[in-house]
Amino acid sequence: MTAIGSKEPRTVCCRAQRSEPANATGLRELANDRDHKLSVKRQAALLGISRGSVYYLPREVPETDLALMLRIDQLHLDYPFAGSRMLRDLLAGEGMHAGRLH
Repeated sequence: MTAIGSKEPRTVCCRAQRSEPANATGLRELANDRDHKLSVKRQAALLGISRGSVYYLPREVPETDLALMLRIDQLHLDYPFAGSRMLRDLLAGEGMHAGRLH
């Protein structure tokens, strides 16, 4: 048994082991190649990714969300002891309204 925080590798079942994610372009090429011998399901399994990630197209993060995240980071550096509720109240004091679903 290894201690918490040790750098020794742990053994886990093969299903939980994942390779590094492939790039998005390669994944889309998999989804678009209808003539490939292997099905998309099998290709995704061989790459160690979920089939849903083959079809996933990332969306841009809105500027308002980026500004909110930056301000939360700044507040967290100023008040490292602040929890989520205190950060929410600090943001509300500045006129920025954020909640669990903001």
